[in-house]
Amino acid sequence: MSICLVISDVDWSLTKDVFAVIGTVISGVGVVTAAIIGFISLATWRRQIKGQNDHELARRLLVELYRTVENFKKYRARAIYSHEVKREGDPVFSGSHHDRHARQELGFSRRIESLHESYAQMAASLFEAQALWGEDVVSRATHIKRLIDEYGDYVNLLLLSRDPSEPEDEREDHLEFLNSRRIVFKNRLSEQDEFGDELERAVRNFEVVLKLKLAR
Repeated sequence: MSICLVISDVDWSLTKDVFAVIGTVISGVGVVTAAIIGFISLATWRRQIKGQNDHELARRLLVELYRTVENFKKYRARAIYSHEVKREGDPVFSGSHHDRHARQELGFSRRIESLHESYAQMAASLFEAQALWGEDVVSRATHIKRLIDEYGDYVNLLLLSRDPSEPEDEREDHLEFLNSRRIVFKNRLSEQDEFGDELERAVRNFEVVLKLKLAR
């Protein structure tokens, strides 16, 4: 009987309100929990995507770097080889002074063009690298670009100093400028190679950063 009285004394309208509040709280907790889980999942997904992007970009840049450097090392030979100037449609050079110079001009111009094309491919990826990783990575690559430009400047001065169509006094001026530069060609008989040593350092500095990105 007492139980019935207790039950009958309950204010059911108030009880319903209490249960409604509890239900709302539980529902709210569920929403917050779902939001937290969703945020964590999204953050994890973003890290995974970023890691994949970093890996792919680093891999692509390494391939482009190695291709550029491989060509650069070959082009540091002082002599122009026959296969460099014997493409289809190329002129047949005689042994005259003018033809020997024209042969060198053609060979060196193709080397410089090839280096610029290789770096241009890498530069396209560097725009993406700058957006993702910042300026430090890009600055390491531009060190290589400066060495390519130095190589081109040296070769142009060399050709001008030997150009038989240039006046003698101008050839002498070009030679003077040339002698003030460091040699960019590889001398196999000499242990000293200032230009080559700097190229190796520039490649290693860029390579280290890319391999760190690749390992993530």
